[in-house]
Amino acid sequence: MSWLAAGYALWSALFSGEKKILLISNKGENAIAFLDKVKYIYDNLPEFLKPNVYKRNENVLWFGREMKDGSIMGLNSAITSVASSPDAGRSESLSLLIIDEAAFNMYAEDIWKAASPAISAGGQAIIISTANGIANWFYKFWKEAEKEDSAVKASFFGWRERPGRTEEWFAEIKKNLLPNQISQEFPDNVEEAFFQSNELSFYGDDFKHSVHVSKNRLVPQIGSVIIRSHDFGNTPACLFAQVNKSGQLCILHEMQAFKPGIGTFAQSVVKYSEENYKDYRFYDIADPAGWHKSETDAKSCAQILRDNGLRPIPGVNRKQIRFETIRRILRMRLDDDENKGILIISPNCEILVKGFLGGYCIKRDKQGNIPDIKDPDKNEYSHLQDCLQYIGTKIFNLSKPEEFYEPEQPRNVNPATGASTGW
Repeated sequence: MSWLAAGYALWSALFSGEKKILLISNKGENAIAFLDKVKYIYDNLPEFLKPNVYKRNENVLWFGREMKDGSIMGLNSAITSVASSPDAGRSESLSLLIIDEAAFNMYAEDIWKAASPAISAGGQAIIISTANGIANWFYKFWKEAEKEDSAVKASFFGWRERPGRTEEWFAEIKKNLLPNQISQEFPDNVEEAFFQSNELSFYGDDFKHSVHVSKNRLVPQIGSVIIRSHDFGNTPACLFAQVNKSGQLCILHEMQAFKPGIGTFAQSVVKYSEENYKDYRFYDIADPAGWHKSETDAKSCAQILRDNGLRPIPGVNRKQIRFETIRRILRMRLDDDENKGILIISPNCEILVKGFLGGYCIKRDKQGNIPDIKDPDKNEYSHLQDCLQYIGTKIFNLSKPEEFYEPEQPRNVNPATGASTGW
């Protein structure tokens, strides 16, 4: 893609009038290499297509002729390459901005903000990158570009796009790469590129799609209680789960919304429950922070759930216990069969699955380093993961990080209400 962008930059400079083109790479040597591609294309043009060059060095290719008074006549188009910095894109007269490997550029968001006034005034931008998980500006920019009303066009090019690449070629390439490296450098689709390429996926290889995601949509088993787990905040979420007769924790359905208000979201949960689990009893677990209210809130989130007929109990608050519980659940197998996980997720739970594939990840610091405390990033995938953690730590008792127990035996009383549940 960088060669195509280099060719377009040169074409724009030569045939679109006076242009100011900026190429930005994450490192100085990469910036020089990017401009070298432009120079290579220029040097191999027929002589009649080559205009006069006013200035040429490792960072600039400037077309035009200097007059005696110091002015530049002719094209007066310049292509400049620079290393990344917060103000690298700031220019009042920028015609074309090209950012290379944006997912690896710690200043990409700052550069875009600085260049936006010039771009919105008639300039163009090309943002190129190999995927690097989702905890970066490039992924957020991609998601915006996918929207129907976006002024930006998102285009994905997989490994098959290059002529000559066959299945046999790909099989040889895979022999020398780790799975996340294959997904990063040679993805076949957008989801693989962003989600399976993430080396900072919080649970890493403990999650296996073929083991933990059902091929068909899961349906609830009669006689087993429906567990609902709730997370609060601006993006409230709810997971519906069951423990089946084999002892597997089955995730049946997910719900998540952005800023609907807890009351409105609770009503949606109740409505879905009535429509899909009419003859089942429920066991509700919720974010323990929901039992606290701020000075501006009339009621706590837990109270709002109770007002809507739910009777939640607080989930485990200690994050490290919750993390370790899910990690160990992911490693557990049914009847020692490596292909049957204790955790099984219905394929309609797309956000939860994407979280496991890399959306739920460790966030790098501003310098691009992995922090010492490897907590997951708070993003669109973390809320349903929190819901799963509340379920896991209630069903799979974990009193200390080093102590792990088998699932609780079915009981006849719902501890939240005292009512008979059959679970």
